[in-house]
Amino acid sequence: MPLTRDWVARATRRTIGAIVVAALPVACGGSGPTLSEDTPPSEQATATATPRQPLPRARETGPGAYLAGRHAQQQRDFGSAAEFYGRALSEDPNNVELLRRSYALLAAEGDIDTAVGMVHRLLALKEDSPVAAVVLSVKEARADNFAKVEKLLEAVPRHGLNSFIIPLMTAWAQVGQGRIDAALQTVGTLARTDHLAALYHFHSGLINDLADRREAAAEQYQATVDEDGGLSLRAVQVVGSFHLRHGNPEKARALYDRYQREHPETVLLDGLLKGLDGGQPTPRPVASARDGLAETLFGAATTVREGNAIDSSLLFARLALAVQPDFPLAQVLVGDILQSQGRYGEANKAFQNIDPNAPVYYSIQLRIADNLKRMSESGGAIRVLEALAEKRPDRADALVDLGDVLRGEKRFTEAVAAYDKAMTRVKSVEPRHWALFYSRGIALERSQQWQKAEKDFLRALELQPEQPYVLNYLGYSWLEQKVNVDKAKAMIRRAVEQRPEDGYIVDSLGWALYQTGDYEGSVREIERAVELQPDDSVINDHLGDAYWRVGRRNEARFQWNRALSLNPEADTIAPIRAKLDRGLDAAAAGK
Repeated sequence: MPLTRDWVARATRRTIGAIVVAALPVACGGSGPTLSEDTPPSEQATATATPRQPLPRARETGPGAYLAGRHAQQQRDFGSAAEFYGRALSEDPNNVELLRRSYALLAAEGDIDTAVGMVHRLLALKEDSPVAAVVLSVKEARADNFAKVEKLLEAVPRHGLNSFIIPLMTAWAQVGQGRIDAALQTVGTLARTDHLAALYHFHSGLINDLADRREAAAEQYQATVDEDGGLSLRAVQVVGSFHLRHGNPEKARALYDRYQREHPETVLLDGLLKGLDGGQPTPRPVASARDGLAETLFGAATTVREGNAIDSSLLFARLALAVQPDFPLAQVLVGDILQSQGRYGEANKAFQNIDPNAPVYYSIQLRIADNLKRMSESGGAIRVLEALAEKRPDRADALVDLGDVLRGEKRFTEAVAAYDKAMTRVKSVEPRHWALFYSRGIALERSQQWQKAEKDFLRALELQPEQPYVLNYLGYSWLEQKVNVDKAKAMIRRAVEQRPEDGYIVDSLGWALYQTGDYEGSVREIERAVELQPDDSVINDHLGDAYWRVGRRNEARFQWNRALSLNPEADTIAPIRAKLDRGLDAAAAGK
């Protein structure tokens, strides 16, 4: 059977497309938190998310609830895990391990008050945990009890992650008591360690800024942005704000321009750029000791995230938000982690709390739309993207994403219209725009506008001559039309050379060999494609056809049956059944 366009588009979309209970290792580096924009929203952390599995029904016994809690924790369903551990604790209230697991899980889910209660129970048993004092400090900081915060942190060992989080939290507790010099001296201990120097400069700048020590703040901020490793958005926000508040818009602009050069596709500067023309007041990003504590916890969250300690990162990000609820970058981090765990609805809940005036707002709306699409709520995604495109007539990305959603819904003519509108917003075509021509080309081809589609594919290859997905799609399309056959096969081979582990592209080569009569070669390539992508209905169907052509009839029927078991597209079911009933040749002849 011929390879359907529906399968090619689907394959293209697929291809392109324990909490802290022991000491945490430090993985500190860089000048502060960063927000990556190198990957489009539709291909970010969600690409690696593991679907959550149904939870077992816990028996009403301590061991049963404990095991259910462990399973829920492994599935990243922290809310259910905390509930199950709570049931187990009702039968064994002094179980230290359960208390440690429970308070950390509750804090990671944002239930700080209940977590604090668990910590008190743990301490009453003369037990401790690496972040117990941090959780209690958050509770006291919310009430501005900074002397109590400092006291709680005194006895915490300063190793691992605590080597920087405890001094910084202590310093901000001292700021909260009006002891600026003591705070600066405490932060100064970080300067003795090379990999903590960036944090020293950043927080020293924040403390001096808050105390209106302008010259000292300027010196520390300059050292922050001079650090190797590129600018972070947070550093740009803080230092740019400082320059604007003190009448130096040219320095702020130079900083923003530098960030723009390092992140050419950024939309995160939108809110900051408004301050350059005096269009809106420029608030101090860290305006209180509580804000400084939240900054410290957010820094810890990003540090452990870089070290791939995702659960711990979520815990610290939630603690940061407990201290400062309106902290956009911490809200982004929480949502990003939840999204990476396949918790798309919960991620959107975190994203939707972000202030519309925050610099990250536009890019986060794109993430919300992508999550809605992943939850099969395409209608909601379309509404978000349409509103965003109308709100920002200078931006093309919302329209590109809208076209992608419509294409996924097989609304190809509407997708073409969205891509067309996006094209009108592209001021200068650059190599990175190959994907827009490619996406529109697919929508045009699927809406029976081949001549226009071919032009878009060729334009995409002009921009990225060796782009494997374009080589594969255009090459296969030519083969189906029996034109440019030799060139088409060569293009697909180049695509395979670049993506040898991509089962869909390998299958394209196998099917190209099949269509040109090289059945033995076809079997060899499609067998490898099935190994790489065993659960794809179309690839298994192709292997059945190739087996039939080389006389392996029983194996062919096995593959066709397997293809039927793999949720095939509706329009492919009858042709597969016909091959099973009458054989490939009779089915192809319509007999």
